[in-house]
Amino acid sequence: ITHISKLLKKKNTEYFLVIYSKHEFENGITDRARRLEQFLNETGISYVNIVPFLKNEAKQYEISFVCDRHWNGKTHNVLSKFLSNSIAEHVVLKIR
Repeated sequence: ITHISKLLKKKNTEYFLVIYSKHEFENGITDRARRLEQFLNETGISYVNIVPFLKNEAKQYEISFVCDRHWNGKTHNVLSKFLSNSIAEHVVLKIR
């Protein structure tokens, strides 16, 4: 991640990392996830962890197909809106 970050900064390219861990979704935050987020914070890499958002959505409706556990259409739609808003917030914060 550090290498990619350096290359993108040289090219003056903004990026935003999206984190999802099935293990974290099913079992809660792990030490590994905490270390990753700590690393990203320390290195100034922008990211959003979508696990908390998906856990909240899962309280309201079934986010996956029962037959194969892939996210269903509603989940893809609400997640795309969430990510659009997260990226927009990131851009606005960078501009300020």
